[in-house]
Amino acid sequence: MIIIRRPLAALIVAALFLPAARGAQAQDYPNRPIRLVVAFTAGGTTDFVARLLSERLRSLIGQPVIVDNRLGASGAIAAEHVAKSEPDGYTLFFTTVGAVAINPALNGNLPYDPVKDFAPVGMAVFNSTMLVVNAAMKINSGRELAALAKERPGHHYHRRHRARRYLPSRARTLPGGRRREVPGGALSRGIASSD
Repeated sequence: MIIIRRPLAALIVAALFLPAARGAQAQDYPNRPIRLVVAFTAGGTTDFVARLLSERLRSLIGQPVIVDNRLGASGAIAAEHVAKSEPDGYTLFFTTVGAVAINPALNGNLPYDPVKDFAPVGMAVFNSTMLVVNAAMKINSGRELAALAKERPGHHYHRRHRARRYLPSRARTLPGGRRREVPGGALSRGIASSD
């Protein structure tokens, strides 16, 4: 379930205007479109929420807010772009926890530092990630899925995901099961049964 928090737009507007109010350009900010960089593809959940937010911001500040999708490397490409952009309030970063917490934990050699390069403004949504199986399997918990994997090794599939290169092999394999990779796009992230 996604809950859009209405105060986020006000927080972003405050974050944009307060620093500018201290400078000489306070009277004419914003005087051009603002770019909202999204770390994921158009049409996905993060993009959808960013587009809702951009419309609300546009009506509040009187300037277009352009959604700029820069996908790849679990958000690192977008994060690097924003970190290296001019700190003038015209480039904002709309991301998930991946680019600012997970990527740094998995890869110590990123071209950005989420603590030094970004200032959090607010939370836009609460999002749940789920592990799902075909309903005909009658699996009701992760424990039941793991037990089935032990009983029937080789029958469970997963989709290759970028993060797998960072995780140790034992963390990627179901208990007692052999891993089979399914070409990208055949399954969504997670585990699905071939039955």
